[in-house]
Formats: sequence, C-alpha cells, structure tokens
Amino acid sequence: MDYEMKLTIAPIEQIAVGITNVQTTAQEMIASFQASFDQVSAGVRLMHENMRRTAERWIEQEQNSIRLMVEMTAAAAASFERYRNEEEPEACRLLSQAGWLGMDHHFSIHQLRESVLRHKSEGEASMNEAILAYFNGDDFALMEAMTEHWLGIPYLRDREKIIRDAVYAHKHGLFTLSIPALLPLVEGLSAEILGTATTKAVSLLAEDRMANDPELWMQGFRDFVEQVLCKGYEFGKDPAPYLNRHGILHGRVFDYPSALNSTRVFLLIDAVAELWREKQKTVAPAMIQ
Repeated sequence: MDYEMKLTIAPIEQIAVGITNVQTTAQEMIASFQASFDQVSAGVRLMHENMRRTAERWIEQEQNSIRLMVEMTAAAAASFERYRNEEEPEACRLLSQAGWLGMDHHFSIHQLRESVLRHKSEGEASMNEAILAYFNGDDFALMEAMTEHWLGIPYLRDREKIIRDAVYAHKHGLFTLSIPALLPLVEGLSAEILGTATTKAVSLLAEDRMANDPELWMQGFRDFVEQVLCKGYEFGKDPAPYLNRHGILHGRVFDYPSALNSTRVFLLIDAVAELWREKQKTVAPAMIQ
C-alpha cells in the first residue's frame, strides 16, 4: 500500500528514479541480512533449545519481511512499467497536443489518468479548464512557486523584473501583457542551453533533445514547438496556431490573450528551464539551485 501511495502522489519523472532506488536498497538489504542470517544460523546450533527456537523464529520473520518488501517492490515496478507502456503514451499525446508541456514534472499518475478520462468523457475544453484551475488555484500558489524556482537559473534571474511583471499581469487577467512578455524568454533560455545566438533556438533545442533523449515527453515538446509555437504560415491567408510566437510577436494575430494561453506559456518556460537544469547536471552541478 505504501508503494501505491507513492505511485499516486509523486510526479511521474520522480517515480522511475524512486523505484530504482528502492530496488537497489532492497538488494543491498538482502545481501546484508543474508550475511547476518548466515552468522546467526551458525551460532543457533550451539544455543540452548529454547533460545535456538526463538532465534529461528526471528530469522524466519525477518526473511518473510524482506521477501514481502521485494515482492511489493517488484509489483510496483511492474505496475509502473504497464503504465509507461500502455497509458503514458496516450496521456502525453493528449496533453502535448493541447499545449500542456512538461506535465511529467507536475502531475502524478492519478492526475494524468484523470486528465485522459476527462478528455474522453467531456472533451478537451473540459480537460483544459481542469488543468487551468489546478495551476491557478489557491491564489496562484503553484504559479508563484514555479517562477520562484526559475530564479535559480542565471538567465532567468537576470530577467526577474520581467518575470514578476508577467506573474502580476497573469494574476490580474492582463494576458495581453503576460504572454508577449514571456515568449521571448523561451527563445533566450533555449539559446543559453545550446550556447548559440540563433533566433531559432527553441526549434534547434527541440530537435537536439529528441536526437539525444527520444523519450515520450520530449517528443511531445518537439511536436508542440514544430506544430504550434514555431510553425510557419502565410500571414493573412493561413489560420494562426493558437499559440504561435511569430503571429503574436510580429503583431499578426490579436485573439491570443487568454488564461489558458498564458498558463501554457508559463509551463513552456518551465519545461525549457528543466532542460537547462538537466544540462547543468553534466557540465556544472554547482550552478543548480
């Protein structure tokens, strides 16, 4: 039951690491206990009959406890693998297509399942509204915590005033201000990660990460960047994607302001911030906060 609680509560990206750690710990415990059992068993033979029986019962109880822990760990790992193979691809596809990125860092398995169920039973709009309420509820506590965490990244810390103004605008429904204020930071932080001055940094970053880490959520990030954020289209003739940086920042569309799009941009930056942190783990661990 304890393992199931962890699988329900923890964000998806933490679960695989957690299960691996538990499995490793279990194996180490088994090896350690087995050595102790062997020593105790050797000594038991020299004990008085009553003491011998007590020691043998203790050994049996401890072995059963370890066996149960190993079985629970194996069941949790198998359950997570079934989820990964059968449910996660659909959840990733539905959420990424709707513009919700990096949800493996924010949602538990239960929340992802609920999102898919709501999408199937009530439609994408209902799912979007539920996610919007989640990130903007409790007086925007999750949004505040997310943006505070950004300030551990030098590039974003240097732009703290922009970020705080965008948060203020978002909280007060000024989405005409929050969205165009944040969108340039997506490109800028992507360029920082790549170490390049290109103006197509986020597209290059998405392709680079897919080439080096082709996991599900990265594929969703790449698809969103290609098909929505940076999709090229002929101004005045083709319909603009719902959150297209070219249309918004070049003044070609006017109907982008919404709580949904503003929240999506915050999560987009957060997804890129996570990529920055992943890179720092290999090049400069001391910079990560």
